[in-house]
Amino acid sequence: MSGKEGSVFILMNDAMPGFARIDFTEKGDVAAKVLKVNQSALPVPFRIYMAADVFDWKALQRTLRFLFREQFDPDDPEYFTGNPELLRAAIEPAASSLLEFGDEEIGISAAKRSQMDRLRSSHESLKFMSLNAAPGTILYFSKDPSISCTALENGLVQFEGKELSPAIAARQAMRKLGFAWNELAGTDYWTPLGSSLGGNAKASPSAMRMEAEMPEAPIVPNEVDDSPVVFVRNTKI
Repeated sequence: MSGKEGSVFILMNDAMPGFARIDFTEKGDVAAKVLKVNQSALPVPFRIYMAADVFDWKALQRTLRFLFREQFDPDDPEYFTGNPELLRAAIEPAASSLLEFGDEEIGISAAKRSQMDRLRSSHESLKFMSLNAAPGTILYFSKDPSISCTALENGLVQFEGKELSPAIAARQAMRKLGFAWNELAGTDYWTPLGSSLGGNAKASPSAMRMEAEMPEAPIVPNEVDDSPVVFVRNTKI
């Protein structure tokens, strides 16, 4: 190894919508690093949004901090606010190989995965509702307005003749553009004509301040309907 080679990984936590964590490590050390993070006291574990081996991790780190200086948290530069697809698009050309890991390798149990999926689904539903898209509304793909879908009344969309979640429809639309990305925040991409979602939002309040202002103990989901509850960790990793 040249001394410059290494790995980069982006983590997402479904209890912290709006934030991504990006870190760099020695080549071959990603799973161990993420496992250590997930062994900390967290409401839900982090999932790997993207991981890759890169030729020169220090140069990549400088480039990302320069390109996205307004999106990196000034109080905690490991945290990024905004659309994480921007980070991924900037990393891929510098990658020597993309990495994938199973849940067991990074400390995610089946029960935790189920809890994470419920939280994520809840966030997606709320964001979709915020579009005020009545059933039958045509939604356009923000990266290519020639691609569209139709809002349905059950929180799904009709895309190319199929009823899909916004995230799956966005994934398929992105593949039409040549990007085989499995992790997508679907509602960042579907928008009514004349609206604008996602993109280059400036940094919102810092992850550190967000953590400090939230209650220490997570709220327990309602026992009747087991609805997922959004909560945020309050101890910095």
